[in-house]
Amino acid sequence: MKSFIFRVYFFSALALALAQEIAIAAANHSRDEVLARFEQQGIFDPALISEEDLLAHIQAVYAQETDPERQAALAKRLLALKWMKLWDANAEMNAETAIIDDPLPPYFHPSENWQWSSKLTNPVTGRMTRLHYAADTQGRTSHLASGVFPSILPVNGQLSQEVYFPDEKFPTQVWIRIETLYVGMPKSKPITVQARWTQQPETIMATENRPANFYAGQLPRTTGWHTFTVKLIDLGLCGTERIISNIEFGAAGGNVWFGRTLIQRPFVEVRGAQKYNVFSPQEPFAFEIRAHNFSASTKAYQLDILASDYEGMVLRRETLAFLIPPHGTQTQPFTIPPDTARYLTLEYTLREKGIPVYHGYSAAAAIVSNVSGRKPDSPFGMMYWDQPGREVRDFYERLGVKLMVIFPQIERLHLFDSGAFEIMPMFWALPQEKPQEEEKLRQQIPPYLQAGQRIFSNFWETDLRVPAQLFAVHMHRFTEIVKEIAPNAMTVVGGMAWFNVAYVQQLLQAINNGMPYFDAITAMSYNTPTPPEYTGLDEDAAALRALFETYGVPQTELWNVEWAYFENLNLNRGEWQNTGVAQEQIAAYTIRHHLLGFASGIHRMVPGTNIYIGRTPLSKNYGHSMSLGRSSIFRYDLTPLPLLPAYSTMTRLLEDAQFIETLDSGDANVICQLYRRKQSQHGDGLLIVAWTAFDHQNVVLRLPSAIRADDKPVLLSNMLGEEQWRYASDGNVHLELSPEPRYLLLPNITDEELLQLNLSVAEPLLAVEPRIIDATPGVANTATLTLHLHNASDAALRGELRLRLPDGVAMISQKIQYQDSMSALLAQKMKLDEHEILLGRGHGADAVYEISLPETPSRNAYYEQVELGRQSDMNMMAEFVSEGRLLASATASARYLPPLDVRLRPVLKTAVSADAPTLQVRVVNHSAVSRKGEVWLDASGWVQIAPLKQSFSLAPGASGLYDFTLTGMPEQTLDYLVETTDTALQRVVQQVKLQEGEPMRLTHYLQHSGYLVTFGVGEGYFIEALAREQSGIETRQGRGFAFRPTVKAKTPIVIDGNLDDWCNAMPQFVNPANRLNGLTFFANMYGGTMQWTGNDDFSAAWQMMWDDDFLYLATRTFDDHVVPQQALRTFWNGDVLSLQIDPLPDESDASILPIPRDLRQIHTFDIGMNATGPIVRRKYATFAHPAGTVASIRMAAKTMPDGIQYEIAIPWTELDPLQPTSSGWFGASFAWYEDDGGGRETYINWFGGSGGNGLAREPRLFGDIHLVEDVSLP
Repeated sequence: MKSFIFRVYFFSALALALAQEIAIAAANHSRDEVLARFEQQGIFDPALISEEDLLAHIQAVYAQETDPERQAALAKRLLALKWMKLWDANAEMNAETAIIDDPLPPYFHPSENWQWSSKLTNPVTGRMTRLHYAADTQGRTSHLASGVFPSILPVNGQLSQEVYFPDEKFPTQVWIRIETLYVGMPKSKPITVQARWTQQPETIMATENRPANFYAGQLPRTTGWHTFTVKLIDLGLCGTERIISNIEFGAAGGNVWFGRTLIQRPFVEVRGAQKYNVFSPQEPFAFEIRAHNFSASTKAYQLDILASDYEGMVLRRETLAFLIPPHGTQTQPFTIPPDTARYLTLEYTLREKGIPVYHGYSAAAAIVSNVSGRKPDSPFGMMYWDQPGREVRDFYERLGVKLMVIFPQIERLHLFDSGAFEIMPMFWALPQEKPQEEEKLRQQIPPYLQAGQRIFSNFWETDLRVPAQLFAVHMHRFTEIVKEIAPNAMTVVGGMAWFNVAYVQQLLQAINNGMPYFDAITAMSYNTPTPPEYTGLDEDAAALRALFETYGVPQTELWNVEWAYFENLNLNRGEWQNTGVAQEQIAAYTIRHHLLGFASGIHRMVPGTNIYIGRTPLSKNYGHSMSLGRSSIFRYDLTPLPLLPAYSTMTRLLEDAQFIETLDSGDANVICQLYRRKQSQHGDGLLIVAWTAFDHQNVVLRLPSAIRADDKPVLLSNMLGEEQWRYASDGNVHLELSPEPRYLLLPNITDEELLQLNLSVAEPLLAVEPRIIDATPGVANTATLTLHLHNASDAALRGELRLRLPDGVAMISQKIQYQDSMSALLAQKMKLDEHEILLGRGHGADAVYEISLPETPSRNAYYEQVELGRQSDMNMMAEFVSEGRLLASATASARYLPPLDVRLRPVLKTAVSADAPTLQVRVVNHSAVSRKGEVWLDASGWVQIAPLKQSFSLAPGASGLYDFTLTGMPEQTLDYLVETTDTALQRVVQQVKLQEGEPMRLTHYLQHSGYLVTFGVGEGYFIEALAREQSGIETRQGRGFAFRPTVKAKTPIVIDGNLDDWCNAMPQFVNPANRLNGLTFFANMYGGTMQWTGNDDFSAAWQMMWDDDFLYLATRTFDDHVVPQQALRTFWNGDVLSLQIDPLPDESDASILPIPRDLRQIHTFDIGMNATGPIVRRKYATFAHPAGTVASIRMAAKTMPDGIQYEIAIPWTELDPLQPTSSGWFGASFAWYEDDGGGRETYINWFGGSGGNGLAREPRLFGDIHLVEDVSLP
């Protein structure tokens, strides 16, 4: 929710700023006026002056300027122009640049207390130089260089600071404090980051975001010269979007003089012949390898470079030799010929005399350019917040983006070629009976029409700002004005913060005489970290489309805008940020979200940050808002991530495709979509897109008779666009699906022939076992891999098995085992070679391979996150080829376990222990050597931990359990009233008195400092377990805990809607204050009021009990207007609730790079009333249970004047493998929906998630509930 609130206030501030800055560019503007406007406001019109001319002008003016203030302002403008040429600007700085030196460069100006020492000989440069310092003031010194450094920073590297200790009065602390600005926004606010070196060493986790003031190293205790270094990524300077505006130098407790401040590029840089390392498939991957020597002597280096494809298969390995003079740079070419690979990873190690001195990664991609011109009906768009310039605009045109949603500045309009892009400006207009607003709108619209544009949206986050009845009046007038000027124009309700059914229904109710006053509605969806199939996007879209039909406007378009899957990592101590999606899932999630949107009837998919390049913050410092604005198509070094070729492939294949239907395979985990394509480079035809939500699955596609010939191949493409020809066997195409969508191109067929197309989860022609091999790190592993072959066709098959092994994996032995003696005898007589197999009709065989795995994997390192501890999988690919025809393939992976692993488990044996719970930490040594170290807990929100640390010593393969006790300890005295409920779920007011320094109950609801303090994306007490081994190996896990006990019932609960037998329960009241979704929070800014009026209007409570047969739930929604389930095609329209239960909470991964759970393990129920009475529906199928109504659950509902109450008994068999065991625990997430007659208008949740149906969906975000027998309370 923090990120959501940030967006709301960000856009509010931005809207106000834009309202002041928007101006209409006249054709006769003079050059001086254009230049002056850029200097003052930081924006320019490309139609009036080119980027090149403007850059040349600003450079000339800047070079002559002497006034410090204007010089700094010009430097910001200069950097903004350089930033528009990201790729070239990144190479602008030399390998080593002194940004502070003697004399002080003209772009920086010293503070009044700045002093220079006498000259000393610098041992690095050999020249005499002065050093700077400030006089001691009460044991501290600090002085400042103010200005703007006028160069774009390199995307990687380090800052080196030379210091000199003149005497033995050594400082206890030295720091550098750097102030930076965001170059992409003319009026960005400065942010500061401080690196400190101290005499007393501090322990920090390498896998941790750096706070705004972080420990960078230990101070030496010798006089003379020293050099301190800190990575740019730790300072928040990594990436081309930061401007250095001020640098402060400081010390405490002693004397220090400061020498040069240097920015040094990485030791090795890989620069492609094409910008952003994005090539075409026909050209070689050509690179220039640059190696730098920052020392004062000549260096002989060897560079080992390994190039691999997306699956980790080695394409090229080479060692380059460098002989580099002092402070010099040497370049060498490195080229890989054109190949079928569409994604390339480079991993390199620089060595001196065999010793590694630098290790790095880079990447490249090959895409088929999709410059096909403007497509008015194209479904592919993006949010374009900043203005990186023509270079990036051209790049997005190659990717196939056709629609740009922009802020309403004419400069942004003219950046885009109307022959290539449609533009939708986000206007903010309330023109009804407001002549000034109307006149402004009438001036804003014509330039867009003159540029050939036709789409206009009004407002953004509309449902959060303007009450629906008020907005309807203004939207009517907005559309009248637009259509009066341009009758064929399109008007759009701008960016609702979610799929707000109630808000849309109120807008539709304002339609007069069947005449719509908007052509499209746009809605956001921030559902991270949920897999797309579980976001509820299909239900959201179905509800709105049902409303369009009900009100007679089915032609109204529905767009999904500004959606994203965040990549922020769970790295901050004390902050609950575990909502990110690991980068290896980002590409698949983004593509699948598009595909599910199209299947749900959404006309345009317009993602936000995931495909955005302008704002690329990558530092480990959240002080720079790193949890937002993250590009998923580029690494921080401006080289591609897999989403780039994946997105390009999707737009190319689907641009002129029309969705037909989703093909049912009988397995909910398999999704298969059918599209018809026209005017594509492959001709007209049928396109099949198929994938799984989780894991791999073998399927058989039965082709229609018209295209069933086994000698005619079909084209199969993976998610990245890597193509191969696949042949049918007896009319069946055998496919192995994964969470990464695959595309199958078939010839055109008739609708009748389409009915013959069949997809089934049948016994595959080729399967592999095991699919995942767990490997021990640090020791050579051996494993057995079995390939199962089964011929289900009507004819015998003779073919060859091919097994592709990644670098470092070797074959030890192999043998073919036929499943019957007759087949074995026949194969022997035919003298097949060792790879050949003969399969009779209905017969099978196994190929058994013994393989060796290396001690450490060759990491598929196209993500900088790999350095944080995740070892990537090593993929092994098997293929079955018959007569040169590829019939089937299968994949297995070797997954290297981390050397150390930790898991957190709360332990509650009684209800009383919830107020001083035990957290049990399990530390596992997966490595082949003994490990010793320490384990400890970090907690937020008034929680004390005992003991502070514990030591571990674990043999190879061993694990240990370490118990920590938690105690609530107020940091201040509080006396307040809190609303709660009794066991009859009647609301009561309780007085809470907390005394500073005296223990408190952890079950207290502390709205501002503890339990339930955060909303949506994590709540409870955030506890993190951290383990560090003596050699420096680290691991960590963190999640929010509720410590919620549920007491065992002494006798079975009677399910009658009354709660007389719940007297031993422990109820939980869910207060909606600061926790509601989607209401018009800013209504007062526009003369309205927010819909929620208090707890009588909408709030909720729940409690649980259990016995050996059932898990019991009683829940009550307090509501002044109870509405049963509505007929809007979705269950959650009405006053209903949803519940998720995780029966295996110990399996949830809450590490910094969490592996998502298979949600088929999770039980999800919708609970509500329909026309026949109370009903419970299983929302998603699990491994053992289908989706649909659950008849075995007992349920009673009771409608009351102030709400509705449900009493439910869930058999344990519906929750398998969860068992009714005392001291057991499970995860849970609740969401209650509010409907006052117009559809869902908001919801509240307990340990819920963002977007969609409000449930957490990802188990690591669930709350913990504990089965206890003791009912005594303090």
